[in-house]
Amino acid sequence: NTILRDAKMTSKQQEPVFIIGVDRSGTTLLNMMLDAHPELLITYESGIIHGLLSEDLLFKPLTTTDSKQHLITKLLSLRGVKKWQEVFTLDDFNFEEINNASDAIRQLYGCYLKRTKKCMWGDKDPIYTALLEYTHSLFPNAKFIHIIRDGRDVASSISKQWWGPNTFPKALDYWQHSVTTLSRMLSMLPNSQKIEIRYEDLVENTEETLHDIVDFLELPYDDIMLGSYSSNAEDKLGDLVSTIHAQLKKRPSKEHLYKWKHKLTRADLAITFELAHDTLRRYGYESKSVTSIMKIPRKIYYVFLESYLWHKNKRRLRKNNE
Repeated sequence: NTILRDAKMTSKQQEPVFIIGVDRSGTTLLNMMLDAHPELLITYESGIIHGLLSEDLLFKPLTTTDSKQHLITKLLSLRGVKKWQEVFTLDDFNFEEINNASDAIRQLYGCYLKRTKKCMWGDKDPIYTALLEYTHSLFPNAKFIHIIRDGRDVASSISKQWWGPNTFPKALDYWQHSVTTLSRMLSMLPNSQKIEIRYEDLVENTEETLHDIVDFLELPYDDIMLGSYSSNAEDKLGDLVSTIHAQLKKRPSKEHLYKWKHKLTRADLAITFELAHDTLRRYGYESKSVTSIMKIPRKIYYVFLESYLWHKNKRRLRKNNE
């Protein structure tokens, strides 16, 4: 039995699981829940794929010791990796078994697994939405968990952030394009490598949804995912729990669902139906036809708001660079 378990762990250590989804869709909540599982190590936004891609190191062959050392040094210097609770050095790597970035990343997470005594590793980062093709090329047998949230709630949240589309229509279009693209790309993978869940189901039927996920990952269910993710988030995210991830302080609540019903104006709902009716219905969200005499003025308002915010941000960047 020990031999079989060790073989099973070795196999799982080689194939990662990635949590993907549009920003503000519950990816962090799912990250913390799954990372609380005694056999799962899911890091928070490691930045590895994007970091190595930006340095043109993602698919570069590693033929010399110097090239391997350069890539690993870059890997260990990434901000997301440096935030891990474990510190790794070049001595933790077996250079002879590293031929490419994929090998180096597997070894890094393999070291982390040994220290945490877990058997499956992965990462969560909304940036995988844009890097799914690269991620699959590196890890062709990886598993993907795509979490989807009502686009109206996503757009309402994203449009208030400094880093994304800054008006509701732009954010809604971003959500629609992203979930559609991800679903189409995942459709090319076998069912054994993909699963799509809804944020609303994770909140309303938490235990049942987590059962579906761990079954997909071929792991046993553990109730610790329901209770320890909050303290887990405090350890992993630090100050971020008090700022952008405050909902992690308590158990998921239905009050976090369908906030758009109380926030959006009738004109916004009319714009939503025009822009995203088909996509919302495709993922099981209600979308009724709404008319409003204020739809055109509201559209014009968003155009001017977009221009104003763009110029404001440009002035801020110029001031910071002076």
